[in-house]
Amino acid sequence: MKNGQITYTFATADTVPAPLRGKTFTGGRLDSQFLGGQETEVITFAETINGQMVCVRVAGKPEIEAAVAEIKAAIEQEKQAARARLEAAVPGLQQYEAAMAKYSAAMIAFDRAMDSGGYGDKEEAAMEAADAELQAIATQYPATAMWRKIIGSEKSSNIHHSIYGKQAKADVVAGMPIAQALEQMMQKVNGL
Repeated sequence: MKNGQITYTFATADTVPAPLRGKTFTGGRLDSQFLGGQETEVITFAETINGQMVCVRVAGKPEIEAAVAEIKAAIEQEKQAARARLEAAVPGLQQYEAAMAKYSAAMIAFDRAMDSGGYGDKEEAAMEAADAELQAIATQYPATAMWRKIIGSEKSSNIHHSIYGKQAKADVVAGMPIAQALEQMMQKVNGL
């Protein structure tokens, strides 16, 4: 394996289809496909044979299983590092996420109450309390207010706003100061 890409040489046995026997493929990437009604981990190669994609099942091939374990470990390590960078860039992020989860749950409960013909007074009060908690967190941790704008843009139904929000989010995770990422996003959103 090199740079997350896997090289595999098919066996020369008669059980291997003729065009693949003994052939080496490089640049394989971890993927999953439904094979035999089950989601199966495979390595997919860019090269095709007779117009068909070349892939090999991971299971039962120790050399590929080891490479896949390395890839998964590297992916998990990068996720943890990205999360640590994000938490450093957005102080109060965990509190914000917990409050946002409460707000979302309260909003769903309110919508259900209204859809069922009720008044939703209790649910509305819970939603307002959760919103007040979000506001308090934004006051205590100003970066969370900026993060909320970025996430709001990312989740926008306007495709351009969504793209700009996604880019700003990636910029923050990559280490750009959140204020700068938000400013760049807002300039794009406003067409400046």
